[in-house]
Amino acid sequence: MELVNDEAVYETGFMGYSYPLSNLQVENMLNKWLTNENKQYVIKFDSVEIGIAQISNIDHSNRVCEVGVLLLEEGQNKGIGHWAFQELTKICFDRLDMYRIEARVKSNNIAASKILDKLNFSLDGVLRKTIYFKGDRIDLQVFGLLQDQYKSVKQKLQHEELGLFPR
Repeated sequence: MELVNDEAVYETGFMGYSYPLSNLQVENMLNKWLTNENKQYVIKFDSVEIGIAQISNIDHSNRVCEVGVLLLEEGQNKGIGHWAFQELTKICFDRLDMYRIEARVKSNNIAASKILDKLNFSLDGVLRKTIYFKGDRIDLQVFGLLQDQYKSVKQKLQHEELGLFPR
């Protein structure tokens, strides 16, 4: 399993978004990608691209950012999402020196909520009816993890074998 830094992930149309985006949203996303404010990674398992992991909305002055993982169906329920969030968390705190990271999850994505809970993220709030998905409006949960919370999780992970994937 690996995260591959790939700035052209979205240009290829790999796992494109299903949300209708306005021209302004697309322009803003492209500007961020071109200025390298976001970091995208392709998640590969057995040399097959099965998902995307991203660090976005990086604010170096306040040391905050957002993380997200999107997996194809064949990559789900195998521990890959947990592994990917764990890797993004390490990158954010250990390499980018972030103070806080945030993850936004659709309220019906119970698996992602459980992963974030296991990684010591706190549910900071709910943005009601924020996402229009398959004809319905659903809530968006906002999870946060602070640097000191991460340090306790990092120590725990160093002393426990998760049994997910060999390194």
